[in-house]
Amino acid sequence: MPALKYQILAVFVFSIFGLVLVNKDKIAIGIMVFFIPFAATPFGLSEAFCFKLGLNAFMIWSIWLGSKIKGVISSCSCGISWRVISPKIVWLYYFLFAGLLLAIVVDRSNVDSQYVSKIEGIVNFSLFIVTTILFIKILVNYRSDKKFQTQLLFIFTATSMVQFASYILNISAWASILPAFLTHSSSQVMYYRFMGLLGDYELIADYSLLVIAFSIILFLQNEYKRWALLFIALAVLIGLLSGTRSYLVIVGIFVSFTLIINAVSKQGIKQNAKIIVLCFLMFITVYMLIGKYVPATAIFERFDTSISFIKERQYQLASGRKWTDIPTIIKYSGLLGNGSLFITSIENSSLAPHCLYLAVYAKYGIIGLFALLYLMLASLKAVFPLIRKGSSRQYQSIAIVYFSLLLSLFVQQVKISGIRSMSSILMYSFLFLNIYFFSYNHNKERTSNEYRS
Repeated sequence: MPALKYQILAVFVFSIFGLVLVNKDKIAIGIMVFFIPFAATPFGLSEAFCFKLGLNAFMIWSIWLGSKIKGVISSCSCGISWRVISPKIVWLYYFLFAGLLLAIVVDRSNVDSQYVSKIEGIVNFSLFIVTTILFIKILVNYRSDKKFQTQLLFIFTATSMVQFASYILNISAWASILPAFLTHSSSQVMYYRFMGLLGDYELIADYSLLVIAFSIILFLQNEYKRWALLFIALAVLIGLLSGTRSYLVIVGIFVSFTLIINAVSKQGIKQNAKIIVLCFLMFITVYMLIGKYVPATAIFERFDTSISFIKERQYQLASGRKWTDIPTIIKYSGLLGNGSLFITSIENSSLAPHCLYLAVYAKYGIIGLFALLYLMLASLKAVFPLIRKGSSRQYQSIAIVYFSLLLSLFVQQVKISGIRSMSSILMYSFLFLNIYFFSYNHNKERTSNEYRS
């Protein structure tokens, strides 16, 4: 009898595959999006070979394969090329092939991977990139389906209920109700830090901010408004339970930039007042929940310790990162990097996997870093003009939310790497795709209005 985790995997894979074959693609994609922030890895604990692909990745492959088979059967290839997003998106193939080649050719003894072998690292990270490419190719087909895009946003934000439910299970007598490979938790000597089903107490801070921003967008679109308020409250609790100090920083940046840009762009006192009142009510609600039900003090204790270090001008201790190791990472990565490896330390420095910019440089060198910076600037450029020139007040408000979210997450990546796992890569891919959809729908609507007039 196969292990339970393999049975669960088989059920999901065949169900998703079957849904695609019977033209229920949207249901399959909805399930896929729901599982984005879950890091369950059925083969992660295999003794023979450690596959880091999660359930979400297997679902993506099932949808892609089902679509291909359906296309062959019907002799119809009606999919949209992923290059409509940008011709430069094919750079992902550079990361795939160059990363694979570099990892095989370059062999630096100073570069360590603690959890997997070199071969396992090469195979897994290459599969991460291929899966990301397939994910983009699947979702780009729905760039004109605004209603479905909104539904996917709702599905993603709704995962906050499951994440928080996992916390309730974790602290109750029902902790063993879920299979071990589906659950993640961290109990340290001094603190309890919630990892959620994402399996990472730092990346779940990124997830929390994404849920908050997406929920605000749903609220602005007048869709699922009551649910959006619930998701925001749960996301804030999840972020606080993570114990990640930078969460307070990025939430502060997000809220501050949203309000400031909103005021500067002259969106109106009434709009600002609504946002301020909403934020105040959510803060009071979360504060009362924390005080009465939730032991989320770790983040405040750790943040207070950081403030003390800052006052003493011990900035490295305050950040928890040894920034003086940057020259070491550059030295042992060269100009081209080390390739697609799971790098946990370079010359005994663990800084690289804790900073996206250094992680990308360590893997793909100066070319990879430039590609990352280009993606960031391009995404900011896609939404910034709409802050003032959006075709409606709604588009302008959503553009402000996206712009503030991007700024916050780009700051966050100084201290956390978003390419640690398949789930985190998919979360950011989902964000960038939604920004593309937002920009595309705006331009399409504006062109349609101009044509009518």
